[in-house]
Amino acid sequence: MSTEVPPLYNTSAAAILCGGVGRRLGYKDKASIRFRGMRLVDRISELVSKLCHEVCWVERHPHRLHSLDHQEYHRLKDHPIGGAGGAIISALQHYDRVNASLDHRRVEWVWIIACDLPLLTRKSLELLAKQAILASPNTQCIAFSDRGRPQPLCGLWRVQCGQVLIDLLQSGGRLTSYVKDHGQVIPLSELSSQSDRDLNESILFNINTIDDLSVLSSLEGLEL
Repeated sequence: MSTEVPPLYNTSAAAILCGGVGRRLGYKDKASIRFRGMRLVDRISELVSKLCHEVCWVERHPHRLHSLDHQEYHRLKDHPIGGAGGAIISALQHYDRVNASLDHRRVEWVWIIACDLPLLTRKSLELLAKQAILASPNTQCIAFSDRGRPQPLCGLWRVQCGQVLIDLLQSGGRLTSYVKDHGQVIPLSELSSQSDRDLNESILFNINTIDDLSVLSSLEGLEL
């Protein structure tokens, strides 16, 4: 078994975005939906924990989630600006404060990952990490694009982006536009060999509606 430290392990932390009230899911808590015996939030937390030194959860309603039996993750509340942008800002500002309290900068990148991505793989996240290592200092985020649209809720963000995002969202800007203009976007097709392209291009399948739950149920036997 390899003991090699994954790329960015020592200089990145992760924030799992646990979602809101789930109106389109009939007010079901998406983080607590189970897939193959695990809550979605636990599944994503376990996956990304192998790639960074710390994981936290960003929650709009902290009382809705029970603590993990094997590990307690730090909990963050959404920034008042709200939405997915507010969750990202909360995570970035938290780790910016962590850095300021240390004698040396410890967190350079923050993994931002939505909890409702049951088909996400370590292979896909490692590709993002490798690109971050090669990124220029001007690259503020690295994310996948799906059918030409950047996916800011599965990627790496520079820890110092928090205030920039506040200014952006308060002025009516959009996260996807920021990723296009200031980040590096990786098409999902770059993950795929011809034989496994359909599977890899589905890694960002997410749970938003009752119909998505039906699809998830049909995937229980899928081997990843």
